[in-house]
Amino acid sequence: MKRLSIAAFVLAMFGLGQVSPAAAQTPTRAAINAACKPGADPQTPGDNNYPGGLSAVGSGLTPQTLPGATTVSAREAKCIIDKFGAEVVVLAAMNGSEQLPGALNAYDAASNSPTLQAPFATALDKVARGDKNRPIIVYCHHDRCFLSYNVALRAVQAGYRNVFWMRPGIAGWKAASYPLAGSGASASAGGTTPARPENLQRVRAGIERCRKEDLDYTAEDWAQMLTQIPSQADQDKAFIRDRDEKAKWYKLCLSNVARDANGPQGRAEANKALAAADGEIAAMFNAARREVESNPAKYLSMTWDAHRPSALRADLATLKGVKTLEQACGSFDFSQPAITGTNDNNNYVRSLNERRIQYGSCLQSYREDSRPMNKTFGLTSANKWVKATRRFTCASTANRPNCIPNEPFNTIAGIATDANVEIALRQDKLFWAQRSRIDDLIRRGNAWIDEVNRRVRAFNAGY
Repeated sequence: MKRLSIAAFVLAMFGLGQVSPAAAQTPTRAAINAACKPGADPQTPGDNNYPGGLSAVGSGLTPQTLPGATTVSAREAKCIIDKFGAEVVVLAAMNGSEQLPGALNAYDAASNSPTLQAPFATALDKVARGDKNRPIIVYCHHDRCFLSYNVALRAVQAGYRNVFWMRPGIAGWKAASYPLAGSGASASAGGTTPARPENLQRVRAGIERCRKEDLDYTAEDWAQMLTQIPSQADQDKAFIRDRDEKAKWYKLCLSNVARDANGPQGRAEANKALAAADGEIAAMFNAARREVESNPAKYLSMTWDAHRPSALRADLATLKGVKTLEQACGSFDFSQPAITGTNDNNNYVRSLNERRIQYGSCLQSYREDSRPMNKTFGLTSANKWVKATRRFTCASTANRPNCIPNEPFNTIAGIATDANVEIALRQDKLFWAQRSRIDDLIRRGNAWIDEVNRRVRAFNAGY
């Protein structure tokens, strides 16, 4: 989900935000609870399996709760606004002509981009006078809209302690017959919102924004996908999947523009763009694919350092060199030795402990050897590349122009074979299995010497 730039968001927040008078007093949470009982009203069903965090999608069944925030109904949100007035910061995580009274536009913070958190927090601090106890109400379209979830979560992450997520959104607000910004009467009880002049420029800008955000698929995108999918059949499936996913988001963006248009001409232009969306997306994807497949030497040649023949050989050699702990350190007898009067028990125990320390040092060295770590990536990735691109080599295309040169393709193909990949994965599994044993062996060694010492002390004491 792509949005405007950070700079654009910060300007939007500072441009629309109104700082409350410094003399106003922030209501306490106890006062808010006593006046409105936020979170008490029942909610519509939600996605109880949502894993949390910023959502990459704009719409879908939202969870009922948001960590660090209180989910409120439209009635509860209106109560907070009515009771505490200018001290409440209301954030609209959506565009459109219909908004809550006094709402500030935070739509550009509704994506899941991590780079927006710092400028969002800065902008919100200015609006809220840096008071982390200021009540913050966040909403968007309805209870299937993740835009407000993301903005509310950002407010929580910015340290605000009284964040209220109006999950029902403006749909719930209107269903309750509450007035919208600029209206003197209810939006659903016979009242009317004063009409605004149709703004075609805003609609056209919205359409252009959708195109800029979603008509961005390139030959490089397809090449990167293709080289990691071994079979052509699976490549075709991935191509269709990505194309359809991109079309879905492009059409959603255009649908929002059409919905928010405040006149027939604007809606007509947005709907015309929406009708052409599938064709635009298909043309963009097909052009990217043609570009790649007509010039595979440019787009599909191996360029990653991890796929250099020297790197692949070195990784394979390192993995082949992985040993078991027994091969590397030998074994250790954890059975308890005899403690008798014929031994110099102190020296005897000292010699046993030296053997334990030597064994433990070898185990530690094994654990600290990071050479075999992450050595399978290059081999497995190169193996996929070989299978994915073989049909574009000069040998496979009768030397078609722009084909992938047979060398170093054949060199890489000779190293990243199925058999070598199988060896690499098996040795990698062996390495991690051995490392998982080390802590237990060291613990057993420590317990063993402790027991030896206890038995020596008991013997010396005459027990």
